[in-house]
Amino acid sequence: MFPLADEGSTQFVVDPVRSRIGGVIHAEQPDMVFWSINIEWNNPEESEPSLRHARIEIDGLDFGTNDWRCLAGKEAVSAYAEDDVHPIMPGGPASFYYGDHAVPNQNHLRLSDRRGRTFRVEWRCSLEFAGPPGQLVDISEDIVLSHVTVLFPHSRAVNPDTARDIIGRHLGLSDFVEQVTNDSVRFYFRDDVD
Repeated sequence: MFPLADEGSTQFVVDPVRSRIGGVIHAEQPDMVFWSINIEWNNPEESEPSLRHARIEIDGLDFGTNDWRCLAGKEAVSAYAEDDVHPIMPGGPASFYYGDHAVPNQNHLRLSDRRGRTFRVEWRCSLEFAGPPGQLVDISEDIVLSHVTVLFPHSRAVNPDTARDIIGRHLGLSDFVEQVTNDSVRFYFRDDVD
């Protein structure tokens, strides 16, 4: 459910293509999988273009497991010091956008259920538009785990063989199709993996 439903946004629905859960493994920290969650909503009925779309995202989550099949029931907490996130700048650790930017802070996330690669994301946070205190919101959506990325420090360091070795420590390589980018190797789940 869209978190600001009391503001006339009841027609918002999750965009299943743009919403996703992803894993990130830094090549310099190959024993740890960090998780990211991106949820996007659309409201095609909205006449104001800047209010037709909304999104919330967070990176760097530690659910205490590297095995995606064991994520159901796991929780992560993430909070930011005011000086680290205000004023709001691009590239922050978490963001919310609906007509204006906010920082989701005091985050408590739980992946409560798993059906194949789809997880129920339960997310409680405080949306800080100009600083604390923010507006407390609850989000509950079904989101698909789409990929795991091995991130390298720069483009010259990208090595698909190293990335395969790192992924192989945590996940079955046969579950994925890989794509090399400028600074990473991204492993997308095959459609038949559950």
